[in-house]
This record gives sequence, structure tokens and C-alpha cells, in this order.
Amino acid sequence: MSIEELTQDPKIWEVARYFAIAMGEVPNSFSATIRTLMGDHQKDPEQYSRGGGFLATRLLKSPSLAVPLLFASKTFHPDKVRSETVTPAELLSMYRPLELAALFGTMYAFRKARRRAPADSWAPLAKVLMDASDLGGLVGLAIPKIGFAHGLLAGAFTYISITPFILQNPKAYKEYRRKLGSKGPRYDMKAEIETLGCTHAHVASFILPSLGFGVDLAQSVTEGMMAELGAAPPVESPAYKSYIAMMWINSLLKSGEVPDITHKGGFYPLKADLDNLLSAANAIKNSGSTYAWLDKGKVDEPSGAATSGDEAEIPAEEIPEELQKEIDNS
Repeated sequence: MSIEELTQDPKIWEVARYFAIAMGEVPNSFSATIRTLMGDHQKDPEQYSRGGGFLATRLLKSPSLAVPLLFASKTFHPDKVRSETVTPAELLSMYRPLELAALFGTMYAFRKARRRAPADSWAPLAKVLMDASDLGGLVGLAIPKIGFAHGLLAGAFTYISITPFILQNPKAYKEYRRKLGSKGPRYDMKAEIETLGCTHAHVASFILPSLGFGVDLAQSVTEGMMAELGAAPPVESPAYKSYIAMMWINSLLKSGEVPDITHKGGFYPLKADLDNLLSAANAIKNSGSTYAWLDKGKVDEPSGAATSGDEAEIPAEEIPEELQKEIDNS
């Protein structure tokens, strides 16, 4: 089946919509914050609006979100997490609006998938999801033309969007896993079409807009994912960022090495950045996500997984009770 058929067949999109429903409705506390941050990004990629800063800081007053973001910051910006206490404002200052939106969306969707999926199916998926999320963010930082947000979203939502297969059709999902084999690839979109009726990229195209990312960003991420089935998108296309990010993520997960592709248009890291990326990638390949930041929560406060001499904690701040319940139930 060609890319054109995959993107134009209404039956495939109906199947994908059915799977995506399994993730449920997104609380307004998350979707409104992400939409506002996306608006900030469109106006000025470097600046938070007053509303965007307020909504983001409001979420970060909850340790349920501040703690995993702390460990994400130790993963992606270890040089910026130096003091023993990190405030929401300081966490905010480490990221641009689009980057923080990507982090919030990934944290929310991970928590929702973890809450809903059976433990026996979730555990192996969560492992590769966390590894791919680390690598996606690191690849995006090492290759600025990809960018942190596109790298993270491509890596994370490739696997988050597989979760609805488990929830809506566990029998077909088990058959799909059997086709892959215990030592086979981590996913196979052709096998997804044959066994489940759509690809995880189709499912992601519904999940991402529901989180507040908007159709344009969702389309660029999911078209980049789907391009693995056909020709690469044009270098100038936004989808090329996600496509190249997945080429790097998959190669680093498999071998810890640079992907064997033609590197075009400046989509390649500088020597020092490449060395750091390969070092981190091999550590992740051998030992998994450095801090498993997506799996952290308020029980890990203040220094549960922090390394000796590099401890950090989130100071307790008041948050409305209803908002805290909404976050905890996400």
C-alpha cells in the first residue's frame, strides 16, 4: 500500500480514530496550557506570554509534574540543574514554549497510557518508550534543525500511540507482537496495517491534536513517522524533522551508531555534539533511560533517583485541590 493510499483511505482513518478514543478526553488543565504555549511559540519562539507562563507555572506547582520535569532537565540540561532547590520558574527558564509544550504533552500521555494499559503489556512498551523519548530529545538538541520538541514528540509518540492497540484490541496486538518476534523490530507499520488496520502514526494524528498541539504540528510529526514506509519527505518539509529524528532514534536504539543514510541540509551534529550524543546513546542502549524521568512522580521527591552530590528538590507550593486531583487522575 502506497503512502498516498495510507493517507487517503477513509477506512484506515476510522480505525485509527477508534483506537485513539481509548486514550480518553484530555483535561483542560493540560490542553489549554499546551494550546497557549503553542500560541506563544507562533508569536515568539523564545518568549512566554503572561498567560502561557501563568498556566505552565500553575501546573508545575504540582510535584506530580514538577518532579518528572526535574529529572527530564537532569537528562537534557544537566549543566542547568545545579542547586539543591529548583523552583517552577527556574524549570520554566530551561525551555522554550514549544519545548515545554512537548514535555507536558508527553508526560500527560505517558501517565494516561500507564494508568490504562495492563501491566504485562505495558512494561516492555514503557521501557522502549522511555529510551526513545530520551534519545529523541537528545537527537533534537544535537541537531538543531530537528529541534528538541520534534525529536521528543517523534520518539515518544511512536510508542505512546501503540498503547491504544493494547487497549482496544488486545488479541490483535498479541498477534502483531508475535509477527515481530522477540528479537525483531520494536514496531513494524506494515504489520500494523495487516493486523490492526492502521499504523501507530495514524493513531498519533488524533492523539496529538487532542492534547492541544494543533493540526499542523501533528501532521508534521505523523507524516514524518509514516514516511518510513515510502520516500523521505522533502528536506524543506516540517515532516522531514520527525522523519530524520526517527532514523537517528532507531539506529541509536539498535546499534548505538549514526544511521546509514545520506545526511542532507545540515541535519547532522557538530563533532562535539555527535560525540556526546553517541556516548549518551550507548549508555541508554546498555542501561536504559538515564533517570527514567517519565516514570517519576511525587513519591520520588526530593532526591529519590538523583545522584550523590547532584541532588535537587522541588519546594512545596500550594496548588488548587481540584487541579491537583485532575493531575493525579491523568
